[in-house]
Amino acid sequence: MKQDDVIKYFNSHFNKLKIKKNDNLVVHSNLSTFGIYNKNLSFIVLKVLLKLITKNGNLILSDYNFNKIRKQYSRSENKNSLSLVFKKKLKYIKSKSLIHSHIGFGKNIGFLRKTDMLKSFGENSDFAYFYKNDFKLILLGSYPSEGASYLHHVEYMNLVKYRKKMKIKINFLKKNKNKITFVYEYYARKKNVEINFDNILKYKSKFILKEKNKYGSSFSIKIRDLDKYANKKIKDNNNFFLK
Repeated sequence: MKQDDVIKYFNSHFNKLKIKKNDNLVVHSNLSTFGIYNKNLSFIVLKVLLKLITKNGNLILSDYNFNKIRKQYSRSENKNSLSLVFKKKLKYIKSKSLIHSHIGFGKNIGFLRKTDMLKSFGENSDFAYFYKNDFKLILLGSYPSEGASYLHHVEYMNLVKYRKKMKIKINFLKKNKNKITFVYEYYARKKNVEINFDNILKYKSKFILKEKNKYGSSFSIKIRDLDKYANKKIKDNNNFFLK
């Protein structure tokens, strides 16, 4: 698809998701579901987003480090992924969390420098600041089970019975090759537990905007709305997000 056509398509897609001037966005993406081939797709999407939210908007993407826990959690990073292009093209701030870290661009993302380095969720986590600063969650071509990491924060705050807090050691090598070890608070699933965050879509409510693409869908959800309704569901049924 030609660049002008890609720009036109995503302008329309984002408008239907009500992305607008001055928005604060947390974006998780799976661009493959759009079925669009253009070698500059990630860059074009990023450019369209930034133009829509303007210089007073703020954009944050995930930059998770699951490989710091176990090898099976590691994710191979596509050279054209939105996060990687983001890091190449923009002067960004990275949050401190060793595992659930985020990268951000904009005037009002200084809070990423204040987040807790040694845990993913709860007070002073990245997710707590997303709520405080009224961000929208944009699942671009992905469903909640793929990208709604904020719901892990909701699970943590409600101390769901199918997860448990645990301490893990994460080792880093300094430039001088001396090892430094951090003790990180991780919120792990218990054995034989399967999560399905797509259950949040059972809400027949206008607070979740949905727009289909060729092979999937995108969603726009205000973090504060997501927090409100997810908390309500978990309080009614502690196992609401289990398959």
